Amino acid sequence: MLKKPPMPPPDPGYGDPNAPVGSSEWAKRWRIGFQSLVKHLPKAPESSRKLFELGEQHRAWTMLTNEAGVYYRNFDEFCRDGQPWGLGMEPDKFRAYLAAELGSKAADLATVSPGSQGERTDMDDTSGTDCPKSEGMSDRKAKNLRAILRAPEVVQDLYREGRISQADAAAMGPKSPTPEQAASIAEARQGLESLDRQAKPREFRAQAKQVVASTLGRKAADSPLDLLRKAWRKASAEDRAALLSGLPGSDIDALADAISLEWELRGNS
Repeated sequence: MLKKPPMPPPDPGYGDPNAPVGSSEWAKRWRIGFQSLVKHLPKAPESSRKLFELGEQHRAWTMLTNEAGVYYRNFDEFCRDGQPWGLGMEPDKFRAYLAAELGSKAADLATVSPGSQGERTDMDDTSGTDCPKSEGMSDRKAKNLRAILRAPEVVQDLYREGRISQADAAAMGPKSPTPEQAASIAEARQGLESLDRQAKPREFRAQAKQVVASTLGRKAADSPLDLLRKAWRKASAEDRAALLSGLPGSDIDALADAISLEWELRGNS
């Protein structure tokens, strides 16, 4: 009995150079170009950034499959998978490069996993098993980032620039907003656009928080100073003395900075 000839190895494909942008055949061509550039990071930063942004715009990696024929669920899976299927690079390494080029907030927005296959900004109120989060990113942060991707473009720009908190920006991108919510979001957008972009980032964030809270009826989160005052009121006399003695010259600003950092780590940056 003759043995069956071995099956040919899976082929990632070369795509169609004439395929419309955003199609699966276009994504295959994008993969080949991006794989070539990634080999030379960071020698071609401008070309790599532009090609990545083009792929990010269409979430090209979600239109590509691995060797087993399974679609990549997020950028991290595509990034880690060896060539010729993926990039063959650890996601943290690429994300660090991207953060250096675009800024950390923009890098997070660009690589957050979509809510479901082919829907880049889908987000449920609960974390679904079919929505794997990006590595090194909490569920809450990933959900907030997907909400920001649904928010008006000006909100996304402000977040990338560090001029609006993550929580406030996410509030501007609810899933399936009601007509009333859509009207409030439009009003909030106009309010944000009227703010002085020349203001310092911290001052702008405070003003943006007021706009979002007043138009969306969202209770503003405690500021670092509010948290500091609450903690101070709850502390005993002994705790207060011990705290102040541990600060250089009783520098209360050091305590405020520490609380501000904790506030940002909780997802309000």
